[in-house]
Amino acid sequence: MERRALGKSKRLRNQGTRAETVTYWHGGTAGRAVGEVLVPGVQVPGYGSVLAGITGSKKRFRDYRPDYVYVTTDRDLAFDFAVRHLTLGLDSALYRVFPQGKPSHDPDYPVGVSFRCRSANVLAVEPDDFDASSVESGAARKYMTWDDGTPLYDHEGYALPNQLQHHFGMRPQHLRSLGKAAEFPLIHRRCSEVLQQLVPGFSQAHVDRYFQLANRARP
Repeated sequence: MERRALGKSKRLRNQGTRAETVTYWHGGTAGRAVGEVLVPGVQVPGYGSVLAGITGSKKRFRDYRPDYVYVTTDRDLAFDFAVRHLTLGLDSALYRVFPQGKPSHDPDYPVGVSFRCRSANVLAVEPDDFDASSVESGAARKYMTWDDGTPLYDHEGYALPNQLQHHFGMRPQHLRSLGKAAEFPLIHRRCSEVLQQLVPGFSQAHVDRYFQLANRARP
């Protein structure tokens, strides 16, 4: 019941930029020099444990494939992935890279933001310093939505309810106490609690009725 009622986070689809003007970035483990080639995770021993720590769960990155190298046009997003490596006890670095072959769209992100490629050349090692004080910029949150396409966070990083939750009376204020950049499992749990308070006995029947009305309203 909860999956359909509350949805799960995904990435917003929108338009991208022209490939020939793009600068690509990759945030990951330190130690790569200019001229070296980044290879897919499946070719790196022990990468499975690193992947689990970075993505958190398969639901969050449901289209992730470790047989590709991932690059992005969003420098802050690459920076955040470097910080995630750091939290796993790994030395981190931010690289400016160039994908080998034609990069393809990463469906976990908007068109023009994240790409898959078979390998990538390191063009430069950025001078960013990564240490225990490094924190994520929050770049990824602006791409995250509920299943119905509504944003999961506002521009300040606070959680937002989806359309179904709003229909039953939930408002952004109900989630404000979670603070900025709350993780999705915490948001999901709070939404379940609030719905039960707003609609005692909230059940799958309420959800089904909502979708029936929504479908009837569509032209």
